[in-house]
Amino acid sequence: MNILSIIPRKLPADILEGMCDIHSHILCGVDDGVKDFDSSVLALQYFESKGVKRMIMTPHFMTGVNNDKASIEAKFQKFKSDCSTKTGIQLGIAAEYMMDQNFTVHADDGYLTIGSSRKVLVETSYMSARQDTPMLIYNMMLNGYSPIIAHPERYQYATVDDYRQWVVKGYDLQLNILSLSGAYGSYAYNNAMYLLHNNMYTYVGTDFHNLQRFDTEFRKIKLRSKFIDVLKELIQNNIK
Repeated sequence: MNILSIIPRKLPADILEGMCDIHSHILCGVDDGVKDFDSSVLALQYFESKGVKRMIMTPHFMTGVNNDKASIEAKFQKFKSDCSTKTGIQLGIAAEYMMDQNFTVHADDGYLTIGSSRKVLVETSYMSARQDTPMLIYNMMLNGYSPIIAHPERYQYATVDDYRQWVVKGYDLQLNILSLSGAYGSYAYNNAMYLLHNNMYTYVGTDFHNLQRFDTEFRKIKLRSKFIDVLKELIQNNIK
């Protein structure tokens, strides 16, 4: 065994080369993410410098956030036009849907999906999931959609058995890359490493909200070689 392979090291400088980010809050002024246009442009230019080729914006759709499909699509089209000369990143729009009491309302409008796929980014409360969550996902899948569970490592209620059941049921799991820096605490970090080790993730996302915080935490990430290889595979899944 090469001793260097078991020593955690910083991520390669080109780790994000070619990436399509499927989870970000860069569309300004629509949720708890980026607040103004200039900050959004700076964020896009930052990711462009990292080699990211496509950024899918996924504003929150949840109780207390006044977003719907029509209004977000209109805001996205204006944003895309306004920043067309400021970045070469391809931009897309989807949403991060909280599985709350309004989830079925958004379903009736038609989900904003990831790219041209039928994949829908969903989340639950960090502390507990609604009892009807499995039925909400089941109905969604009956209608031809496929769930991507955002940042499962952060859910305080989730167990190893939950993770296994989600994978068996055909749910895709999406890693928040900053979970690997400890940005969300040791609980999320340990869960993320377990899921990485067991190849249970399908995708990776930035869940970007703030440039300074993201860059600071991203620079902290250190992984053993085999986990860097797994992360590269997830990035390739995003590209595909």
